[in-house]
Amino acid sequence: MSLAEYSFRLHAFRKEATFRLDEEALTVADPKGETVYPLRDIASIRLAYAPSRIRTRRYTMTIRLRDRRKLVLSNEHYAGPADFESRSEAYLAFVGALHRQLLALAVPVRYRAGSTPAGFSGTALVVISALIGLPLIGAFLVRGNGSFATMIGWAVVFALLPVLFVMIWRNWPRKYDPARIPSVVLP
Repeated sequence: MSLAEYSFRLHAFRKEATFRLDEEALTVADPKGETVYPLRDIASIRLAYAPSRIRTRRYTMTIRLRDRRKLVLSNEHYAGPADFESRSEAYLAFVGALHRQLLALAVPVRYRAGSTPAGFSGTALVVISALIGLPLIGAFLVRGNGSFATMIGWAVVFALLPVLFVMIWRNWPRKYDPARIPSVVLP
């Protein structure tokens, strides 16, 4: 008996896959066949806000298995170039069902929210560099020492700062209680 099911396509180079949650296992079916992963083989789950230029409302769940393999699910389905379909409602239902079942089985899983510490540090470094560098570059450009293309490039960087701030706020690395999933890493 299936407790939950979720289908999506991560990107252009993958086919659509269906994730089926049963009482003891997670089954992934795609055009190549089916793979069954016992729930007791799950070592960790990481929920994160993962925007990109085109997909500004993308969230992911990374399931890491004890043998180091990983499964990545997203709330957005790739429908074509620059075309993504939100499947947030089904994604939320699947994420919740998986957490409840892992709790019911008392599987010792590490639950993490946000970026990895290394990923978070890199993002924070980019934002801090932009905050320090933008005023200096602005002063340089105002004096007439910059090209039009350089000004456009820095305008784009400046326009992306709000997205980076949101990403930092939502992706602060932390542990979480699986009974209370942080809303900032859910659509």
